[in-house]
Amino acid sequence: MSENSPLSELAQTTVLLDNIEEAIVSGWKTEYVWQLAAFVVAIAVSWFLSRRFNAWAFSLSPSKADESWHSRIRRYLIDISSHLSFSLIAASTLWLLVWLIEHAGLVSSHSSLVFAQLGYLVFYGFALLRLLLYALRGMLGEKLVTPALTKVITWVFWILVALEFAGVLPAVIHFMETQSIPIGKENLTLWTAFSGLVSVLLTLGVANWFANLIDEAFRRSATMAPNLKVVLGRICRWVLMVAAVLIAMSSVGIDLTVLSVFGGALGVGVGFGLQKIASNYISGFIILLDRSVKIGDFVEIGGFKGKITEINTRYTVVNDWNGVDNIVPNETFVTSSVKNYYHTDNASVAVIKVSVAYGSDLNRALDILREEANKPDRVIKTKRGWTGITNLGDSAVNLEAGVWVSNIGDGTVGLRTQILINVLKRYSEEGIEVPFPQVDLHVRDGAGKYMSAETLAAVLANMQESEAKPAAQS
Repeated sequence: MSENSPLSELAQTTVLLDNIEEAIVSGWKTEYVWQLAAFVVAIAVSWFLSRRFNAWAFSLSPSKADESWHSRIRRYLIDISSHLSFSLIAASTLWLLVWLIEHAGLVSSHSSLVFAQLGYLVFYGFALLRLLLYALRGMLGEKLVTPALTKVITWVFWILVALEFAGVLPAVIHFMETQSIPIGKENLTLWTAFSGLVSVLLTLGVANWFANLIDEAFRRSATMAPNLKVVLGRICRWVLMVAAVLIAMSSVGIDLTVLSVFGGALGVGVGFGLQKIASNYISGFIILLDRSVKIGDFVEIGGFKGKITEINTRYTVVNDWNGVDNIVPNETFVTSSVKNYYHTDNASVAVIKVSVAYGSDLNRALDILREEANKPDRVIKTKRGWTGITNLGDSAVNLEAGVWVSNIGDGTVGLRTQILINVLKRYSEEGIEVPFPQVDLHVRDGAGKYMSAETLAAVLANMQESEAKPAAQS
């Protein structure tokens, strides 16, 4: 790299600041106008070319459905190039324009290119900021790196650049290095604490990124059990997080024995105030390791049924038939009885009930119920069900058929509805009556004799006439 290259001048912020101040004090010159014009042209050209370059690059990006490592690396490279395209094209264009200005004799000397050098700083700083934000999104995720946080990081970045450019930042760092914080027997400077915090955040971000890659590799494995994938992923995540904190603190010179000051307080807090939380965390690992329940199981717990969609560190999410997510503490799965319909397999019994009138051909009614109950495709033909009479009711004989169906968690209402419609249709065709509740009314006269319907009608008619005569006379 040559001595006068833009990259070497990027580090000489103090010298550049002095040159800009001298250029402004000495008066405005035409060569400064040419430099500012080159800066504006570089921005316009880069805006035009970077948009087309990004569109072309994204057209070459593999489909997100392709999860191979080759495709993933290719997508990462395309994303990074799209984030850096504007800055790199602008800096390259500015360098070309400055070269043309110099060879055209529009500037007096190379040392007078102070505003061009400032333009390089802006473009390279913008590229560094874009790369930093892209790395943060990759390490922490889109949910944490919100637009508001992105705006804060952008402002802080440019303020630090301005302070460094003005020579104020070294003085601030020196002040922080002279301020000590007593922790136990150690004296920790403010700068060391700040450096440690930044290092911890950065190493945690890198650890989280690696943990996400490991989780994804486990999820793509076709040979591992779902619970084992979750357990291994969480163990790897915790190990990486702890290692990241220890590495970050030791890298800035913090004695790790300082952590012993907080160990006792943390133990007391867990022992008294965080018992339930600790119990739920431990229970989460227990249910993952003993495989009593797993993601995708259909369970009944706490008075509701649903399918397990997530097993988190503290709680488990059970989604019921209404689409409502029920948050169940992990301790409940360890200390309470849980009905797991999918523990051994996902086949369960669906019961269809129907009634026929006394005097019906019961054998034929049972045959029809058995035939129709075993017709649907969801019914497992290899598992034997049953058909029989459950009890003799007051006005009907109650029949029942039980059949084995797959994926009971998907519901059986539609299955039972279709079976009952077909059963009622065939009962009607073959003259088998399906009774409904009826009431027989018997009326007696004053002598205790039963009255016929005609006699009762005549009595009621006479009573109405007797009530109508006084009303007419009045």
